[in-house]
Amino acid sequence: MNRVYLGGIQGVGKDSVIEKVSGNYGLEVINFAEMMKEISKADYSHDALLRELAEQERVLLRTRVLEELATKHNIIVNGHYALPIRSSRDENIKYFEEGIPTIYYDLFDLYLLIETSPENVRDRRLKDKTRKRDTSLSNIILELEQERNYFNRILKKGHMGYIVTNDCIEIANIKLDDVLQKKFKDMSKCGS
Repeated sequence: MNRVYLGGIQGVGKDSVIEKVSGNYGLEVINFAEMMKEISKADYSHDALLRELAEQERVLLRTRVLEELATKHNIIVNGHYALPIRSSRDENIKYFEEGIPTIYYDLFDLYLLIETSPENVRDRRLKDKTRKRDTSLSNIILELEQERNYFNRILKKGHMGYIVTNDCIEIANIKLDDVLQKKFKDMSKCGS
């Protein structure tokens, strides 16, 4: 089936890392948030979508995306393990929701988490003038912690996963390429 899920908080560099290696393995890059927007026919940002929808609507929307992903093969999905749900009045994080519900853990062959330091995330978010992002260091630290917690839940259920640190894009690309190369080599041995 060759389905890879690559998660990380906004600003860790998921897009940059995926862009460099996905073509080496014939993987179609799919952005989870963009699929949510397409399915909901929303014309506003992913953050606004998370803020505006009620919890049941968000869960239903994520479920619809995951059901559609179940029909696809040779994909790498760019997403999040933990979704910060923010107050509609301000940028304060009220709580986190899991990006992938437990019943969908078997959907992916490999789970990857991209991480970097909170300072790197803040700097990248400040440089990105195309989106309004939370630059509070304490919120970024909380997001990084929760992203790892939800990622670890998946690993505890016996799924394969790796953490790739993105302090330098070139090194992160090499590490990610090594992980994917090993995974696809192992899959070809099993006849997958």
